[in-house]
Formats: sequence, C-alpha cells, structure tokens
Amino acid sequence: MTKNTRSIILGIAIILCAVLLIAGSIFERVLDTDISITSMVLASLLFIAAVSAFVRRHFFTGWMMTAFSFFAAEKNIAILCGLEKTNIAPNFVIFVAAIFLGWGTSKIFRGARRSWVKINGKNGHFGNRTQYVDASALNGFRIESNFGFYDLFVQNEEAYTGDATVYVLNNFGTVTLHVPQSWHIVERGGNNVASVSVREQNGMPGKMLYVHVQQNCGYINVV
Repeated sequence: MTKNTRSIILGIAIILCAVLLIAGSIFERVLDTDISITSMVLASLLFIAAVSAFVRRHFFTGWMMTAFSFFAAEKNIAILCGLEKTNIAPNFVIFVAAIFLGWGTSKIFRGARRSWVKINGKNGHFGNRTQYVDASALNGFRIESNFGFYDLFVQNEEAYTGDATVYVLNNFGTVTLHVPQSWHIVERGGNNVASVSVREQNGMPGKMLYVHVQQNCGYINVV
C-alpha cells in the first residue's frame, strides 16, 4: 500500500468520525438521549488510531485499538440501537477476541513481511526473547514485541560507525536494549500510554544511536 493510499484511507476515517460526532450531537439534543459526546470523541480517536495501524500493517495494534474504541462507544451504540442493556458483549470476550484477531491476521500477512523477519531474526510474542546483534548491522534493525519480554545485546562495538537507527514496535511488552556505555542515545517516535527509559547520558562526545519508538501500553528501557 502506497503512502498516498494510506493517507486517503486515514483521511476518510477522520472525516467519518467527524460526521459521527455531529450526528451524535444532533441525536443528543433532538431526541434528548443519554449519548455521551466525551465517549464518542474518545471512541473516534481510538478508531482513527486503529485505521492508522491497519494501513501500516500493524494488525495487532489495529485490533486492540478497535476493541478499545468499541469499549468507549458501547453504551452509545446500545442507546442508538434501543437496547435495554448497555453492555452489549462482555469486555473480556472482546479483548480476548481482539488478541486472537491480531495474532491471526499477523500470521496471515506475515508473508508480505517475511524478508523483514529473516533480516532481523525472531520477534517476541507472548514470551521471552534474547537476541545478539553485531554493531555493524544495527542500522535499520527492527524489533517487534507483543505481550513479550525482549532483550537485545549489541556485540562488536568497534565495528559501529555511528548514526544508526533502530526501530522498535512494542505492544503491551517490555523491550530492553543493552548498548555500549560510550554511545549517545536519541529517542524518536511516539508512545500511547507507554514509557521509555534511557540511561543517564555522559557529557563526553560519542557515537550516536537513534531509537525510533512506536508503542502502546509498553515499556522500553535502554541501558
């Protein structure tokens, strides 16, 4: 999928959310219902995040964001459908279903990313992974961890030329990067209900390592 196509799909999703917000506001005022605009805004933002993840082939993240969007909009959906119970489906069932959907679609579409896996080794899913990588192969290295614990150790420090970028996709997991103390770490990217911890940097000049982060409800530690 091209970048232009992804932008079009994401743009349509944003416009659709705007239309739904307007429609919900009208229903609330005209029909005097208990529809919550706040929950609609939250559900819309989560839905946009889900679409953004899907178009980038981050299926696990997409399904999780879809589930959270449903949780936020569930009461409003029940009101609009005239249901007596606002709890349409057990949240636990939806959450587990989202996990399996994310896992399943990732397996189905893994062929499109097979070369990515061959280059960078195994990913951490629902378990522990420890991986060692030569410093000369760091640039463009990618890590994905879903509900797992991932440790990366850098070897052969002398082979590192500097200014490499490591990409980390982390969903509900913990990723620890063990890099030489003389290197300077620069964090880039975004976090959704997540955190990144980078060791204290010394004031001495050293080689740069850029860590591009994209994570949801996870923790990344650079030591």
